[in-house]
Amino acid sequence: RRVGEAIMLGLRMREGIELDWLNENLLDTDQRNAAIQEMVDMDLLERNEGRLQLTRNGLFVADSVIARLL
Repeated sequence: RRVGEAIMLGLRMREGIELDWLNENLLDTDQRNAAIQEMVDMDLLERNEGRLQLTRNGLFVADSVIARLL
């Protein structure tokens, strides 16, 4: 639950979430890993300079993106 809340708050900020923190706190088997990759492929999220952030397209559907990661 703590990870989901941190993701929600982090993605609502322009800086996004540090990928190192995300990798340390998500287990390899966590379903959110697949959801993140799927949304990167859909151009809703991007990995940029060590951070996971919403893309311009992702900003328009931010609530849906975040809901999938809770």
